[in-house]
Amino acid sequence: MLVFGKIIGVIGKVYLFLASLFIIVNLVFIFLNEGFGKIQEIMSPFNLSNFILTMITLSPGLGLMMWSDKIKKKIEELESSRHEIL
Repeated sequence: MLVFGKIIGVIGKVYLFLASLFIIVNLVFIFLNEGFGKIQEIMSPFNLSNFILTMITLSPGLGLMMWSDKIKKKIEELESSRHEIL
C-alpha cells in the first residue's frame, strides 16, 4: 500500500510538471505570435475564464498528490496503532 501511495504521488508530480510546461509553452507561443499585450490580456486577474481553465488543467495532478498524502497518513496511522497494540 505504501508503494501505491508513492506511485500515485509521483504520477501527480509528473502530471503537474507536464501541465505547467504545457501552459508555459502556450504562453511563449502566444507571446511570439501576438505579442506582450495579448499575454497581459490573458493573464489579467479579471480574466476569470483563464483562471477556471487553469484550475481544471492542474486539478488532476493536485488531486493525485492529495490522494497520495491521504494514503501515506492512513498507513502511518495503521502502523502506529499496530505498534500500540504490541
